[in-house]
Amino acid sequence: MEIVEGQSVDRIQEPHTTQPTVVEELEETETEERLPDENKECILIIDDNADVRGYVKSLLKEEYTVIEAADGHAGLKKAMKYVPDAIICDVMMPVMDGLECCRKLKMELQTSHIPVMLLTACSLDEQRIQGFECGAD
Repeated sequence: MEIVEGQSVDRIQEPHTTQPTVVEELEETETEERLPDENKECILIIDDNADVRGYVKSLLKEEYTVIEAADGHAGLKKAMKYVPDAIICDVMMPVMDGLECCRKLKMELQTSHIPVMLLTACSLDEQRIQGFECGAD
């Protein structure tokens, strides 16, 4: 088995096959991104689970322009590009977790004012404190 790294996907080349198997999509293509509607407030959803992103988007899309990112690094780039009105971010993600993403967003002058709400399955007080320490609202 040979691992082939590409710009937007990782693939595993199975022996004796000509087509690679797509393992995980790492980035969404920028061409699919719609520009925020100036008449609606914009919310950025950062979550590695496409089902969760889709569910949260379905709840918000009538009243808000919704932008999505699949990990903290992509979310940080989209936050800098679009400067949304609010960010909903998962805590546990590959590439850059939600706590690190929140810290970086709050350190940037361009994004430090944006409210960041963290999503997590954990409900321990220690994790809540970590969220507040990194600047989550």
